[in-house]
Amino acid sequence: MEGSSKTRIVYQANLNFKNAGLYLEWLTRRGYLLKDDRVFRTTPTGLELLSNLNDITSMINDDIDSELATFQE
Repeated sequence: MEGSSKTRIVYQANLNFKNAGLYLEWLTRRGYLLKDDRVFRTTPTGLELLSNLNDITSMINDDIDSELATFQE
């Protein structure tokens, strides 16, 4: 299983190192990430969380799109 370094996460998520460290620590303490040496890996629980967040985001976007469509009619 591949993972990402803190530096890679910082640049891909457009965060600063301080905030990224706080988020990574929070996610690790709750079992969503594992830290192996200097690499963070997503746990099965983390993958489930990510899937749920993607589902919620999709539902919100669908609702926004349908609301915008009613304004354009």
